[in-house]
Amino acid sequence: MSDIGISLQNPRITEHPIDTTVPRHEPATLNCKAEGIPQPTIQWYKDGAPLKILQGSHRIALPAGGLFFLKVVNSRRESDAGVYWCEARNENGIARSRNATLQVAVLREEFRLEPQHTRAAQGETVLLECGPPKGIPEPTLSWRKNGQKLEVESSKRIRIVDGGNLAIQDVRQTDEGQYQCVAKNLVGVRESATAFLKVHVKPFLVRGPHDQIVVEGASVTFQCRVGGDPMPDVLWRRSASGGNMPLDRVHILEDRSLRLENVILDDEGEYSCEADNAVGAISATGTLTVHAPPHLSIRPVPQVVEAPHDVSFECKSEGRPKPTTFWSVEGNRTLIFPGTSFDRFETTYTPESLTVLTLSQTAKSDNGLVVVCSAVNSVGSISVRARLMVASQDDRPPPIIILGPTNQTLPAKSTVSLVCNAVGNPNPFISWYLDGNPVVPSERINVTENGTLLLRELEKSTDQGLYTCVASSRSGKSTWSAYLRVESPTNPNVNFYRAPEPSEFPSAPGKPQIVNINNSSITISWLPSIKSGASDINGYLIEVFSSDMANGWTTVPHRISSTSYNYSPVSPNVSYIFIVRAENNQGLGIPSLMSDPVTIGREFNHGEDINLSEAQATLSSGQVVNLLEANATDATSVRLVWEIVNGQYVEGFYIYSRKINSNGTYRTLTVLHGGGASACTINGLEKYTEYEFFLVPFFKTIQGRPSNSRSTCTLEDVPTAPPINLEAVLLNTSAVYLKWDPPSNHTINGKLKHYHIIIRGYDVHNISKVLTNMTVDGDAPKLLLANLSAGVTYSVSIAASTNVGIGPYSIPSILRLDPHTRRLDHGYTRYPINHDYSHDILTQTWFIILLGSIIAIIVFLFGAIIIFRRIQFMKHSSLNNMHGNHAIGTVRKFPTLPLNPNGVWIDPGGGVWRQATDITKEVITDYAQVSAAPTLPLPDYERLSPLNMPDYAEVAGCSSFKNDLGQSDPCYDNYGAYASTTLVGRSVQLFAKNQFDGKNVYSAPTLATATAAPGGCHYNNFINQQHQQRHQQQLHAQYGLHGPQQMHAQIQSQPHQQQIGVHDKRERDANGRPVGGGGGSMKSQKMNIIENRMADMLNNLNQCTSTGPAASYSSGGGMGSSYGGSTVSNLNSGSHCSLLPAGQPMAASSTQAMDAMNGLSGSVPNSNGGGGSSSVPHTPLFGTIKRTTNQILHHAMYIFEVGEC
Repeated sequence: MSDIGISLQNPRITEHPIDTTVPRHEPATLNCKAEGIPQPTIQWYKDGAPLKILQGSHRIALPAGGLFFLKVVNSRRESDAGVYWCEARNENGIARSRNATLQVAVLREEFRLEPQHTRAAQGETVLLECGPPKGIPEPTLSWRKNGQKLEVESSKRIRIVDGGNLAIQDVRQTDEGQYQCVAKNLVGVRESATAFLKVHVKPFLVRGPHDQIVVEGASVTFQCRVGGDPMPDVLWRRSASGGNMPLDRVHILEDRSLRLENVILDDEGEYSCEADNAVGAISATGTLTVHAPPHLSIRPVPQVVEAPHDVSFECKSEGRPKPTTFWSVEGNRTLIFPGTSFDRFETTYTPESLTVLTLSQTAKSDNGLVVVCSAVNSVGSISVRARLMVASQDDRPPPIIILGPTNQTLPAKSTVSLVCNAVGNPNPFISWYLDGNPVVPSERINVTENGTLLLRELEKSTDQGLYTCVASSRSGKSTWSAYLRVESPTNPNVNFYRAPEPSEFPSAPGKPQIVNINNSSITISWLPSIKSGASDINGYLIEVFSSDMANGWTTVPHRISSTSYNYSPVSPNVSYIFIVRAENNQGLGIPSLMSDPVTIGREFNHGEDINLSEAQATLSSGQVVNLLEANATDATSVRLVWEIVNGQYVEGFYIYSRKINSNGTYRTLTVLHGGGASACTINGLEKYTEYEFFLVPFFKTIQGRPSNSRSTCTLEDVPTAPPINLEAVLLNTSAVYLKWDPPSNHTINGKLKHYHIIIRGYDVHNISKVLTNMTVDGDAPKLLLANLSAGVTYSVSIAASTNVGIGPYSIPSILRLDPHTRRLDHGYTRYPINHDYSHDILTQTWFIILLGSIIAIIVFLFGAIIIFRRIQFMKHSSLNNMHGNHAIGTVRKFPTLPLNPNGVWIDPGGGVWRQATDITKEVITDYAQVSAAPTLPLPDYERLSPLNMPDYAEVAGCSSFKNDLGQSDPCYDNYGAYASTTLVGRSVQLFAKNQFDGKNVYSAPTLATATAAPGGCHYNNFINQQHQQRHQQQLHAQYGLHGPQQMHAQIQSQPHQQQIGVHDKRERDANGRPVGGGGGSMKSQKMNIIENRMADMLNNLNQCTSTGPAASYSSGGGMGSSYGGSTVSNLNSGSHCSLLPAGQPMAASSTQAMDAMNGLSGSVPNSNGGGGSSSVPHTPLFGTIKRTTNQILHHAMYIFEVGEC
């Protein structure tokens, strides 16, 4: 049995069938192998049911256990497709294999969606759709182009989407072709129908029309070369606002361009080229601008006017662009633009667009004047001349004064004769003037027929002055002046001088002859004078008269030593007449004869008139020079290039430049043509400013027709000034709205693009840090600052920028939000926003120097006052100065008194220290004897002496001199020297002993009680070690005390030799006690102590302990009143030995102190606290002596405390 069990084995599948996909009618095998003992049998299952394998079936069971299909059947009646598994079975059990699916592959013939023929425009996205046939498994798709597989993976533009559609992005003409969709699986391959993709090209411009500027009468061509597939059609249109197409002058060229012949001004407008084909359309527009050279619709005409009437010339110009019209005077380079004036010429505009040139107050000199009206634009120029004829009744020169008055100095009461002989045609009229006022004939004054002025009985007050002789006629007037001086005949300092006789003057020179004449000067010569007169001839004086001079005869400003002279300048068409006078030491002689009139003009150029006439004709008609270019080279320079059309009579050019829309101001530059110059650079122009330039050719004095004009704008530059008028508007508690104005136009120097803002913050050390740097558009000069912190100082700096760069930043403007009001703090800084820094006086150097000087003077005076007060105070520190009432806050100084064995004390009547020999303490009113016990001998170091008695200073004004209820007390009307006595209550530590510079230093601990107020007086206790030792030795020697108990006993038995006096001026009751000893706080109470002894203090304490209650509390409660940061306890109010002013109850701390004294004989200290301490006054040192009870008893030493409140 065991052998059989070992041989049996459960069946186990060693090879499982796997999923298989087989095309229909193809063989297939499902494997299944098993092992076991005994060998298991294999049974197949399909879809959960045993599979029956019949004889002759297409299914065959293989010996190894597999299932073989001769051909897979897949039809509606029978299908081999399903889920198969096998089971291995033997006697021990059954083993089942894993499931295996047999799938019959199928691929239909028909495509669900086939691609279609497509037409697309270049650049578009094309989608060729394809729905593959159904199949098992799902077939895979691919595309073919022109029979070749399309590699989709290697292209970024072509990809398969949505399961089979072919997407082509940015389709191109190279994508054009036949496309086919291919589906493939195990069954086979299926191919869709072929679809043709046609890629068209939208119309595109090869060369389109562009804006053109042509001159009227010329031809223009607008090109329209387009491309596309198919070739687009082209159509030309004119914009509706421009009017109809001029069909009679329009031609379409072979390249589909538009040509317009014989352009007129009405042809100006927009012309559009439209091209379209099957996949799109395109259009382009070109603008035609027609320019016309200037022409004068109204020309200036010659004018004839009678002087002195005004005359006007009219001129109206037209053209495109609108021409610039200006006037000029022939022979003068000055241009007169409309709205400007020159000399007596003025130009104006009329509502009819007429330019009118007006010459006011015409004179004879204006005769023959030629005015020129010129108009220039970018196309050409035109000039028209008009002559002015001034009608005159008489062209004769004004009268000539043959002999005039001379300077004279005559005595008073004498007679003078002032000569004035004049000739002229008609005969002139002689009149005299004194200092500009007419001379009126009188008994003393007479004018002869020949013009001589006679004055008799000369008086300085009425006759002295400048006498002027005026010879006038219809042809003009002439003047001659001389000064008459009248002095006292007895004045020895005056040299009297009378006019010379006519024979003393030189004779007349010869008649001036015209030697040479040109366009700029006239040369004359003459014969010298025959007679020189009383002295030699010094020179000759020339007088000239011309028809354009309104002042008559004009004297050449300098003396001529020779007998010839070249007169210049001269004007054309003006006649000149000369006379010459000889001069010697006596004065001017009679004149020569007048020269022949000479007129400057073309008719007097002696052979050059023909050339000038031809030159003027050539330069005035036709285009002489053409300005080609005007290009800006930088922000202040423009380069001009011109072409000379006819340079026969061109010596050079006047280059005129003016700002567009200016008030007529211009600049002139002269360029000579001799070097063949055809270009020039104009410098010194304003930045980013549009200028107009034109040239005027000249030949000698003749100016030709201007060239055409060119306009250009200088280049941009960075702004030269920062923005201005920065303002801040508070929006809320943390946001501020900033706005400002741009820089002035002439400082921007370009097109304003942006504003650059720098925001800085300042820390407590006034160190700035850039918080942000922002840029805003130039059209919006504003900014919102948010999230500002109150109390923080900000600065704002703004700069403007152009295309070239950033200009200067503005002065930092300070911005601060007040932390309390949350508003702008305008008073925080010298430079708040909304402030004009340029007028801030605080920034001026002179103000800073002045302010520093004032401060220095104030500090000096303040120091001098302090020194002076100190000196005065030291001088008035005597005793008499401290008598009587003293104001609160004054310092009282007590001088050192001489030694007195009886001591010193305070006089309550006067508040001063007195010697004991003067008066006894018993007779002083309100003097309370503290104790009758004898006192200890005064140690040597405590006795008053000039050497050891220090000065005492009292600072009045402390609140301790007034009671808490605010009641005034006559006790405090007069203050004497005092020492503070403080009884320190409970919880007082013993004084610590330290070494300080070799001396024992006792520092008082801080006393803290329930009622102690903070911030009071703090005391430092200093003890002289030698004095302590000497004092202790005296005590031991006198009393033999060796312990605290014995010392206490001796002190109690020692009788008083001196008493401690308490000065108290308050009212008292019948028993002598002070009135008002209530329970108020005693912090405002102090006492004045004359002198003290330790024994007196101890006796007083003993009496207080024996006669008064143990403790008395004030009605206010508490352990005592707070004084100076420590607790002050008072003795019983009922005791006559109170160390503080009467009426104050003794606090518990005082009781503790007395209990501590009683405790020396063995009693236990009371339960309220440890040993107390008391302060006793020390008169000689005027300080306060504090004594700890236990230390006094054990060490018998004093503790001196110097305190300052």
